[in-house]
Amino acid sequence: MATRMDAEPPAPAPVPVAAPVVTLQTPTQLPAPSRYAGDPKACRGFLNQCFVRFALLPGQFPTDSVKVAYIFSLLDGRALNWASPMWEKNDVILTNLDSFTASFRAAFDEPARQTSATSELLQLRQGARTLSEYALEFCTLALEVGWRDVALRGIFLEGLADRIKDELAARDIPEDLNTLIELAGRIDRRLQQRAKEAPISTCSESCGPGFRKAILEGQPACCFDCIPCSEDEFSNQTDATDCMKCPDDQWPTKRNDGCQEKSIEFLSYQEPLGMTLAVTSVLGALVPAVILTVFIWKHHTPLVKANNRELSYLLLLALSLCFGCSLVFIGHPTNLVCMVRQIAFGVVFAICISCLLAKTIIVTIAFKATKPNSNLRSWVGPQLPSTLVLACSLVQVLICVTWLIVAPPFSQMSMKSQMGKIIFECNEGSLIAFWCMLGYMGLLASISFIVAFLARKLPDSFNEATFITFSMLIFIAVWLSFIPAYLSTRGKYTVAVEIFAILSSSAGLLGCIFFPKCYIILIRPEINTKEFLMGKTTGNLKNAK
Repeated sequence: MATRMDAEPPAPAPVPVAAPVVTLQTPTQLPAPSRYAGDPKACRGFLNQCFVRFALLPGQFPTDSVKVAYIFSLLDGRALNWASPMWEKNDVILTNLDSFTASFRAAFDEPARQTSATSELLQLRQGARTLSEYALEFCTLALEVGWRDVALRGIFLEGLADRIKDELAARDIPEDLNTLIELAGRIDRRLQQRAKEAPISTCSESCGPGFRKAILEGQPACCFDCIPCSEDEFSNQTDATDCMKCPDDQWPTKRNDGCQEKSIEFLSYQEPLGMTLAVTSVLGALVPAVILTVFIWKHHTPLVKANNRELSYLLLLALSLCFGCSLVFIGHPTNLVCMVRQIAFGVVFAICISCLLAKTIIVTIAFKATKPNSNLRSWVGPQLPSTLVLACSLVQVLICVTWLIVAPPFSQMSMKSQMGKIIFECNEGSLIAFWCMLGYMGLLASISFIVAFLARKLPDSFNEATFITFSMLIFIAVWLSFIPAYLSTRGKYTVAVEIFAILSSSAGLLGCIFFPKCYIILIRPEINTKEFLMGKTTGNLKNAK
């Protein structure tokens, strides 16, 4: 043996083969991971896609903070809502990839995956599916469970369709799982070919995309009706037995044969409705500013002095802000905008109504204090109106601050409130706080209306109470009609209803209280004199006697 081995010629030297050159893809060539919206079944795959990208492109992701930021940029829907508070608070967890992914898995990954996979594997059946579809799902679950081929082989056989079991019964079943899957696949493909060779039934025509089959009772299986899919479902196959749901961010086409992206809706400046409301708000804010300029210009006239000049200035400034605050309701809602819009609206309107209440109370006290031996003389002074406005406004401020602390408003995406639309809107956070804010405004308006109504027959030099009565009547009517309109609308029209109520009530206050005064100051200056006011008052008092 040794001699024969020595006699064999030496083996030729192997020819060197160039190793294949593997070129890593550049960031422009490497596809980005799919966006993740919170599906537990997609959690692990999404994170693994990110980790692969980190491994292939280490230079692009040098730190944990950059890696976490990249994961954050791919979040959407429920997952984005979960991570947004961490980003806004600059949470320390954003600087540690392991901590972030652990929290991420705890929030979105499937709990007890192996236990769930075991249960699904034992219940898995091929049914009407092809063998390749059944084998793919079986192998995926088998990897999760980690059992040996002996156990998996029996479970695989148990889940096969009866038509394949019948064919296997006449053959020797392989001992190896992979060989068994390959054999079952060949049998399944052959059975599918034979099914195609069978004559086509003429009992019913095929159901096209957008329809599903409904078997007729008492008829052969080949006889069926074609039922259109409902407006929120679709089918993209011929002779589909069931219609399917689109993802949350998509909606069926008009023919219900596929899915399309939902349209995004919010009240924007670019659309006609938003543009009209914005222009109206700006013009409305300019009118009180112009009137304030006129009042400051004519500050020495009796009409401006007669009804508490400082309160009139404050009321005009607050009305200008009331018109202007409606601009915050237009545009893309963010968390900050959602908080500012309601708080600004509530506080500014509370200041307006507090000024009117203070005006009415001052007029009443001033008239009553002229009577002999009146105890109200001590109340007359410049501090009373300021104290009333400050006290009434602080209550509203306290309500709003409590609202912001307990449950502040925040922005949200509503995907199911309207069909075919994703609505960006503000969630009030606490409806109790929202209605408490409106309720307090209604309380102030009701008190102002009652006091002004009782004081409407005071002498003419104090007749501002009559105008306040009408203004409060308009204010209360507008906001009472606002409640059912607000509750019955959806999407951007809810915001438009609130803006319309703000503009209408502000215009009512401005028109009833200040337009008559501007008429006298600018058009009838001859009656804007102390003698005319006092003479008119004296005449009315004599008539009353």
